[in-house]
Amino acid sequence: MALSKLFSGRTRTHSPGFLARLFPSGKWKLTLDPRLPGRIRLSQGGDAELNCLDIVSISTSQALLWHTVEIRARGRTDSLAGLTGVSAGNLASDLCAFINHYLFELIGTETGHLLEVDARLRAITEGNRQYLAQADLGRAIASVPGSAAAALSHPLLDPQMMPAGLKASLPASFAMLTDPGARHAYNEAFVSSELLKFRPFFDDSTGARFPISNARPVSAWRTTICSSPPPGPANPQPWSARLPMSWKSSSTGPTRSYLWPSTRARRMNSGPGLHDSLRSRKARWNAAS
Repeated sequence: MALSKLFSGRTRTHSPGFLARLFPSGKWKLTLDPRLPGRIRLSQGGDAELNCLDIVSISTSQALLWHTVEIRARGRTDSLAGLTGVSAGNLASDLCAFINHYLFELIGTETGHLLEVDARLRAITEGNRQYLAQADLGRAIASVPGSAAAALSHPLLDPQMMPAGLKASLPASFAMLTDPGARHAYNEAFVSSELLKFRPFFDDSTGARFPISNARPVSAWRTTICSSPPPGPANPQPWSARLPMSWKSSSTGPTRSYLWPSTRARRMNSGPGLHDSLRSRKARWNAAS
């Protein structure tokens, strides 16, 4: 709804109520003018213009009497206090809509750079070679010059607000950015393929010797393997060489034995008293090997 109001071309002004303006923290006014795309005017102890591309977060908080909207940008932070809960929510919503409107304009006008972004996205998604976090996509897009790439990697970009016509005109690889389920499905397929590739390891560490839940291999994989970068010039070791391992000394020299998943993974899948049981089983396994 806030985005449709901004499309109407009307200037929207936000300021605290009469009582709040009696206090120093309530002396501010923020203006969203569609005739100044990408700029937000703020009067608070002086006039300033905030660049939409520089804004990294918008949040609301509640104090004893008033609500506050905090705008974090590169190099500055502005706190707009003296608002009711409804007014703070409306201001945050209008700010996000105004910023996204500008981002969509940049994406729609710089079609030439979109092809380069498409090439970068396909380079990291084709072949299902790595587990993708949102930061991985952001880094790949940020390496492309131009305002469209900056808009696509903007932390406040909301694909749900994107007009249907613009979304339909984007290359297929952009589904990783515009469809919340696309990256999840990609990562699920990656985890399944990697579990199948390293089934002997997980069968040995979670099979008859150590009967535990089926959820542990997936949790261990997400915690210890998916967080590592894929093999390449900077990381020549394969996945199997980076499985969790420890060395123990014996009369015949050092021998290698696999460790259990990280503490975080154990806590996610353990019950009361299970840690002691795992330690004793691990000790028996290491002694037998």
